[in-house]
Amino acid sequence: MQSLLKVIFVLTLMELFLGGGGRVFEIGPATFRMLFFLLNFVIAGALYLERGSVPKYVIMLMMAVSGTLLFYTALGWFNGAPWALIAEDVKPLSYFYSIFFFSYYINSLQRVQLVVSLIKKTSLLMALAYILTQGLFFLGRIDFMSFYNYVNTQVSPSDFIFRGTQGLFFYKGFLYMVVGLIFWIHSTNSRRKGIAIFVIMAVMILTGTRGFLLIFGLLYA
Repeated sequence: MQSLLKVIFVLTLMELFLGGGGRVFEIGPATFRMLFFLLNFVIAGALYLERGSVPKYVIMLMMAVSGTLLFYTALGWFNGAPWALIAEDVKPLSYFYSIFFFSYYINSLQRVQLVVSLIKKTSLLMALAYILTQGLFFLGRIDFMSFYNYVNTQVSPSDFIFRGTQGLFFYKGFLYMVVGLIFWIHSTNSRRKGIAIFVIMAVMILTGTRGFLLIFGLLYA
């Protein structure tokens, strides 16, 4: 059972770190993020039911989130917002309820280290994929307009922001790439650490995301 839980946990985090805003990996009308969310909630509910109790801090956090969502739902309704738009705003915020599953599984230093390891590996993977993509653009192996149309029609129209027509773009999943960079900076010294920091920093510059650079300037100045 623990092995199966670990597989589900790892897949959930991999989708979260690599999947951008959640619309990249889909099965029909549903996304992997939705399916993992529902699966994790059911599993955690069954496991906590078997244990007989839920940690108080989990209950308090879920109550606080529920109260906040209800308040802003009511505020939107009183201001005449359509229910469809209210639901679209509430849906991504409801992912916070994943703490129900995460609080059950992340219960030791070893599992915290697993999360850190996954963030570091996926951040480097995204950076390398970006550099590879830019290299293919530069060599003319990928046509920009074909890539642009494919991404916006077949992948996700809301997860990619393009800068000009030379191939530079920002992907929402890059947020976790930057989080991974922080963990790389504070990890133990190794040859791989230096390479990872250099590669991810280079990609941050290439994306043209000034906010990332500003944050790092403030953190490490």
